[in-house]
Amino acid sequence: MERLSALDASFLYLESARTPMHISSLAIYDGPPPEDGELVEMLDRRMPLVPRFRDRLMRVPGGGHRPVWVNDPDFDITAHVQRVRLPAPSESELMRITGRLLSQPLCRTRPLWEMWLIEGLRDDRFAVLSKTHHSLWDGVSGVDLHAVLLDAAPVAPRDDEPKLEWDEIERAPSRLELIADALEDRTRESFEFATSVVRAAADPRRAIRDITSFARGAGEFARSMIRPAPRSRLNSTVGSRRRYALARGSLADVKELKQTLGATVNDAILAAVAGGLREWNEYRGESPQDVRVMVPVSVRAEEDSTLGNRVAMVVIRLPVTERDPLVRLKLIHSTMHEAKRSGQVAAADAIVRMSSFLPPAGIAAVTQLQSRFRAFNLLVTNVPGPQFPLYLLGRRLRELYPQAPLAANQGLSVGALTYDGKIGFGVLADHDLVPDVDVFALGVERSLREITWAGGRDVGVAPAARVNRELTLVGN
Repeated sequence: MERLSALDASFLYLESARTPMHISSLAIYDGPPPEDGELVEMLDRRMPLVPRFRDRLMRVPGGGHRPVWVNDPDFDITAHVQRVRLPAPSESELMRITGRLLSQPLCRTRPLWEMWLIEGLRDDRFAVLSKTHHSLWDGVSGVDLHAVLLDAAPVAPRDDEPKLEWDEIERAPSRLELIADALEDRTRESFEFATSVVRAAADPRRAIRDITSFARGAGEFARSMIRPAPRSRLNSTVGSRRRYALARGSLADVKELKQTLGATVNDAILAAVAGGLREWNEYRGESPQDVRVMVPVSVRAEEDSTLGNRVAMVVIRLPVTERDPLVRLKLIHSTMHEAKRSGQVAAADAIVRMSSFLPPAGIAAVTQLQSRFRAFNLLVTNVPGPQFPLYLLGRRLRELYPQAPLAANQGLSVGALTYDGKIGFGVLADHDLVPDVDVFALGVERSLREITWAGGRDVGVAPAARVNRELTLVGN
């Protein structure tokens, strides 16, 4: 048994029929799709490298502690790998099918993942949509798994390739064993807390410095979280249906901004989202308005290869009303720098860690209250991926796009993922709140090019380019 962390468990408590909490990647490959059973066989060979793929959740009777991962003795890989064909070979059809698949929650009674092989794309390509529940891992871990399950060379597995073997599959624990294990964990956690108090007492000066630093960062974090976000049409009751759209960018062009302006890739991504929102507002005939955005920041140590979530949250203002793309970029760079320097990230991480001492009902209450309070208008997450080609059964992975979930009253989320010199944006939207999500996605793509052009590199799009109602939209 392995117990979920408080942060991992919070994604279970956030989930409802209208807000499924899975994260996903849409991978587009060159070449013909694998034959029936070929993908299953490859995954079956390599699945022992990711044991969590055959673990399911079990709850502690009475809710005395957070759920645990246990081996699923009835695991059937064929129940997790499905196949679908597009009715027409267009990107708009791919987006429609992807939105429909992302609307469906994962089944809680079996391991929380599934893959959809999507065939029928134009130019002799196919796609694979991989869905996993956010309680399993964060985006960084998910990207690492691509490197495990895929190949770094265009060589398909041979029939004589040795199959990796699972460790011995353990039986599911009984109710009594679940309760006993929960009591043992609680005792260990209490002992660790007491030990940390003793260590602090042994070095009071350091303890005072640590407490002062934490209090300062926690104060900044609390102020950012209790301030309500501006009113926006993005924030209303979400339904159960989703729309999905893509945007693309050049990582090399964005990295040049680091040399010329000192801006990070994450700064440029946030500035592109601000520009996309501005163009979306103008397309709808509305005045642009600033919004507040939640930005997950990884607190995972470089050598940390464990699964689960290791992120802290920062909330900043996104200057949508600013017309000049470089001013937007500089404002965001300054705001993110100040947020990190203030200790918000470390304090937020410490608060999440301390929440592990709460009972599950307490974690659920805090999590749901935070989601309903609406301290931010949308979420934007950026995950660095491998900068070399990967292959699936000899087919090259050309494009990779992420997906971040929607919380209650949040109609839009943006994920960005860098892979092999490219930036792939995956935009998830509530079907009814943002029916024109493709307009926003196109605005993000154009805004990113506008930023890099204004930063000193002409990539073929004139400054101040604007969406108009006659423009051919992304996916059509």
